[in-house]
Amino acid sequence: MQRLPIASTAAALIMLVSMGGTASAAEGDHLVECGNIIFGADAQCSVEFKDTCEQYCEPGAYQTQCWWENDKTCSKQCDLEVETVCTTECATSCVTECEVEPGSFECNVDCSAKASASCEQQCGDACDPEQCSYACQADAEASCTASCTVTAPETTCETKCDASCSAVCKVERDWTCSVECSNSLVQVCEETLEPDCSERCTKEGTLFCDGQFVACAALDTCVDALSSQGISVEFHGEASGDVKCEGSECKASGKASGDGSATGCSVGVGSSAGAGAFALLAALGSLVARRRRSAR
Repeated sequence: MQRLPIASTAAALIMLVSMGGTASAAEGDHLVECGNIIFGADAQCSVEFKDTCEQYCEPGAYQTQCWWENDKTCSKQCDLEVETVCTTECATSCVTECEVEPGSFECNVDCSAKASASCEQQCGDACDPEQCSYACQADAEASCTASCTVTAPETTCETKCDASCSAVCKVERDWTCSVECSNSLVQVCEETLEPDCSERCTKEGTLFCDGQFVACAALDTCVDALSSQGISVEFHGEASGDVKCEGSECKASGKASGDGSATGCSVGVGSSAGAGAFALLAALGSLVARRRRSAR
């Protein structure tokens, strides 16, 4: 067996070429492959390896992931009954507005506007206002659509407003509860995620988007999912390693090195070669190819 040493902390550039067109990221779509988080179209994501990773695993980097971790619990606790006082006050104001032009008053439009405003107000105090707003707005849209489906243009103002206010008050109460619930669980969640973040740094690398830790089950699958949404992922880190050759077969091992990005293609990281070995394989590709050719 021949062993070909590779210089320690050698810089390697990963250039991952797009494989076909990609769709735009749609705000409001959960990526289950990436911690069930909702990503905006302008999300800035990177995989950090050991040498650059630890500095990102700090307090404040877990708010996004904690919002969705806590939502699993809070969404069950916060499916509440609508308070009569809310619907009464809302309907009184709504009927007054509707009676100005009853024929043009639309239940769904009124409901969506009021529920959306409620979401912005409730989510302002959330541990992650942006993620809260994404989720609340989606819930508001669904609630308004369902509640207002039965109202026709000729329906009375009272009926339209009852339907609108029922949904608006439901959203307001549920999301007031959800924000309070989630915030109460943040500290425990962060204490759980911090060691997970640090451990990933020493293994396959850790994904961060907009400075927030992403607890994806499989890094390569998550990177693929982000790429399919048109979100590129950068790779940062230092490396060392070696290539072992026996006959015509060569294998690279060690830690990844370099900077690069991926958009619209798969990135393999499921290797026991250490943190980001797939980057090292990319960097050493030409060397392995030459070894194979010389062995023929």
